[in-house]
Amino acid sequence: DFAAEVSKSGIAIDSKALMLYEKDRVYANGEALEFMPEALPFLQQLADQRKLPAADYPESLITILYECYEYGYLQLS
Repeated sequence: DFAAEVSKSGIAIDSKALMLYEKDRVYANGEALEFMPEALPFLQQLADQRKLPAADYPESLITILYECYEYGYLQLS
């Protein structure tokens, strides 16, 4: 499953995609993302570093990561 893959290999922003944030808003390719507040620091880290290392992440983060993955903004590392 997707969460298991992220915990095993991590996830990265696709080379053709862009993720930006301002305060508590995060955008993927210009689209505002909707997410739970606990996901914010992880999304900011992803935007800054263009990847998240392999780890067990909260379900609220996995949900938004999967949505972005389905749109092609993210790739499993």
